[in-house]
Amino acid sequence: MRSGTVLLVEDEILIRAILADLLKEEGYSVVQAGNVLEAMAALGRHPTFDAVITDIDMPGCLDGLDLAGMVRILAPRTKIIILSAGNASDSCPSDCHFLQKPYSVRQVVSLLGESMAISLGRAFRS
Repeated sequence: MRSGTVLLVEDEILIRAILADLLKEEGYSVVQAGNVLEAMAALGRHPTFDAVITDIDMPGCLDGLDLAGMVRILAPRTKIIILSAGNASDSCPSDCHFLQKPYSVRQVVSLLGESMAISLGRAFRS
């Protein structure tokens, strides 16, 4: 069983619900947002998320890459996983993980677990 708090940012409500349910089953606490502005409000209320999982394409003028940049400023130790239907891996910040759609939910859970384990390993060495 894993633990940690994840901010899940996805405008497609069905995808967001399925991912949130599976992350909860894995032991994560999940806060959901449907766009970047909702995500920023959640970050303001809870700035210590262990990870942010975000789609790139969002409604409004800000996208998931904008969100990743803001998370880096507000919470530099937060792990970021970026999801996209397009091949945007070159556009992602180098310290973010990228998964291209279609992906399996297990891939997301696995990548999240790996990125958080790397973070814990560094914390123990410090």
